[in-house]
This record gives sequence, structure tokens and C-alpha cells, in this order.
Amino acid sequence: MTDTHKTEGGEGEEKEEEEGEKETEKKPAAAGEEEEDVGSSGRLFVLNLPYTATEKEVRELFGKYGEVAEVHIPKNEDTTKARGFAYATYTFPEHAVTAMQKNRSVDFPGQADSSQSG
Repeated sequence: MTDTHKTEGGEGEEKEEEEGEKETEKKPAAAGEEEEDVGSSGRLFVLNLPYTATEKEVRELFGKYGEVAEVHIPKNEDTTKARGFAYATYTFPEHAVTAMQKNRSVDFPGQADSSQSG
């Protein structure tokens, strides 16, 4: 299953450390905050992709919700193999929100269905 998430974290919360220094700690974003972030950036973070996923396949999967301007599939520097996640950026950010709402979990083409027992 492929999961979509927003790309930016929630609001930081400052806390005092023993020496009196401040450290910023990330809090998980609420669902409304995720949609707001995606709605302003138009960028989705797509998790659990098969290592064989191509830019074309990601573009086709998410293109049904609007024009995908860019797909980036990070690769391992040593092996040049995909790392199992991608970023999909929409031309119009509202299309990213729609895609995120409808694709919390989707089966990627060629990926084994994780709901079936082996």
C-alpha cells in the first residue's frame, strides 16, 4: 500500500533543557493542518512505494486528480536504487489536497496487495 502525507511538519514547541537552552520539538500535525500545508505547497510526500516505481507510474497514479508538475523519486547515492518514497507536486495546490484526501492508502501498480494473506 502507498501512503500520502504532507511534506512539512507541524508547529514547533519550545521546551527548556536543563542548562536553560531551548530546543524545538516537532509535534505531529492535525489532519486540518496537513491539508492546509498541502493546500499551500501543492506537494505530497508519498511513502511505501515499490523500489521499482517510476516517475511515469507515480505521475499516472496521481495525475487523475490534476496536473502533476513534478515527481521526484530520491535514490540511494551508493546503489542508485529508489529509496521507496517520492514527492509529487501539483500545478494547482487544491488538486494535491484532493489527491491526499482520496489516497490515504492506495495499491500501487505492480505492488503486492498487503491485505491478502500469503
